[in-house]
Amino acid sequence: MKKFWNIFKWFLLAYFVYAVVKSPDAAANIVKTLFQIIGDAFRGIVGVFDAILGRT
Repeated sequence: MKKFWNIFKWFLLAYFVYAVVKSPDAAANIVKTLFQIIGDAFRGIVGVFDAILGRT
């Protein structure tokens, strides 16, 4: 099973390199969107804890 994951990781890395070389603008937009989603999720979690603690 470990060999499968090792091959899968290399395949995934090769795919990302291919995607960046083939369309760098689309790859940049995907990364930008991903970080926006992570930021929104973090702000949402912080907002929930602020509401629980009565800071809002």
